Amino acid sequence: EVGLASYTGQYFGGVRQGVGRAVFPDGAEYIGGFRGNRRHGRGTMRERSGVVVTGDWEADMLSSGDMEIRYTSGHLYSGRADAGIRRGKGILLEPGSKNHWEILYDGEWQNDCFHGTGMFYGA
Repeated sequence: EVGLASYTGQYFGGVRQGVGRAVFPDGAEYIGGFRGNRRHGRGTMRERSGVVVTGDWEADMLSSGDMEIRYTSGHLYSGRADAGIRRGKGILLEPGSKNHWEILYDGEWQNDCFHGTGMFYGA
């Protein structure tokens, strides 16, 4: 179990179970599902660095599946990932003018890099 600075949310039988908000000693924050005192199910983690990851959690670890990762640069990744590493089909967006997103890359990823079939729209 990861140490927490604070927790607000549901309990069942004296353990964190259901939906809650956890703040970690380093200032990171998680809002989402818990099971048996651990992050489990859909949730959003805001790292101290400012990166925000929304995805599925299992036994306190980010698992595989569809995720959304918002970077401090303003870029947004939406697609498949494995433990937060972009892998599979995904799209990378960058902030455009007038609160509009611009596609930067749409395609396949492996180990956080463009890999396989895809379209790069950058200059």
